[in-house]
Amino acid sequence: MPYELLPSKEDGLLFFRLDGEAAERYGSIGYLRADFGRDGRGFWATWFDQQPHLKTPAFKDEFDEIINSLRDGGQKPPFASRDNLAAFCAATPGKELTTRGSGYMIQTLDFSYYIRCLPRPGDYDIYAFAFDNRYLLPELAGKHDLPDVCYSVLPSTGELISISRYEKGYSRCDGSKPNPEENRFFADTSNKIFGITRAQEEAMLAGSMFGWDVPAAKPWKYDKDGKPLPPSQKKMGRSDEQNPCLKYGESEEKPMTQAERFIKLTALTRGSHNNDPSSYHAAFYLLSHDPEVCAAACRFISVDGISFTGLKRAIRDFDERTRQVVDIAHNLFSWRSPCKATPFDISRLGYPYMELICNACYIAAGEFQVIIEPDKAEITLDNSHYKESKRIYQQFKQMERAIAADMAQDRAALPKSKPPKDYER
Repeated sequence: MPYELLPSKEDGLLFFRLDGEAAERYGSIGYLRADFGRDGRGFWATWFDQQPHLKTPAFKDEFDEIINSLRDGGQKPPFASRDNLAAFCAATPGKELTTRGSGYMIQTLDFSYYIRCLPRPGDYDIYAFAFDNRYLLPELAGKHDLPDVCYSVLPSTGELISISRYEKGYSRCDGSKPNPEENRFFADTSNKIFGITRAQEEAMLAGSMFGWDVPAAKPWKYDKDGKPLPPSQKKMGRSDEQNPCLKYGESEEKPMTQAERFIKLTALTRGSHNNDPSSYHAAFYLLSHDPEVCAAACRFISVDGISFTGLKRAIRDFDERTRQVVDIAHNLFSWRSPCKATPFDISRLGYPYMELICNACYIAAGEFQVIIEPDKAEITLDNSHYKESKRIYQQFKQMERAIAADMAQDRAALPKSKPPKDYER
């Protein structure tokens, strides 16, 4: 077998889905989710993009070769069946991931693969997370943090400068030479002595000039030579491109929109959602936003309602932000359910999650109505009830102010009472 699953000693974080800045820092390309079916001998796989711009033809070819090798290579390839995988995990213990399986890895020159195996009916048997080594290896080596201070060369003049972390501007060095090449050599040599990479230097230079919160002030935005890496495309979810694992399972299909996912969830209740449409619609509005959450939720929705206990168990490997959204959906569906997400947690979710949750609250209160027009595959929210409530409230406040003004005017018009006379006894 040309590719071998090796027990991993790396952080367990790499065996689970990363989002946002973490996905960028570690160079997460995407991941494969697969199971062996009911008979334990199939291979039903779905690929999810994390950063599509990193999914190069070279990666696709290598990933395809690795999966083929793990399915067909050797005498008992681990991905050939659930029994084979169980036997492999028993013979070769991987990194323990509590109740979530065992962790293994494959590392090549350009890419690394962290594979979580849980050969158990009813669960997904395999998660394979792919990373670009240009990002991953510096991150694991601690090279994505900013140093306290570094040397650099001022681009406009070639002067030797020093930069302090989180300080605006730079300091000119007394030892600066007239020749920019000499200054460049000194900066490179000095930074190397202290273990500072060109990527860190470029990030420090950008931070000192343009602010420390800009993307250019992040070392993982550069390659080892300090050149900017391709900009990240903020698209995540099912890939619109050819699935690299089509030959192993399901056929490629057009990704569903949120409106289509919402309709699918509603249909699973067989009309029982009409008994409490606001609660159901608020929950479905949140559950339909993420394709993976929707896919998991479909298994726990029936005419009897939504089994959030089972759903939360199914998504326990998802990122914390997604779990918080599902927790809020549960609370809006059933107000007796405890919700761990505090207002502070919600305030830190950012766009679009804060907006989704606020809309869901209005839906649960009956102030917003979910509208899906037959000829448009998108969700619109009818806020006419909310506007009417707002209009009535404003009218009521206006009446209050008018009544208060009339009462003040009436009091002012009353004759002033004379003080009582003092009588001598």
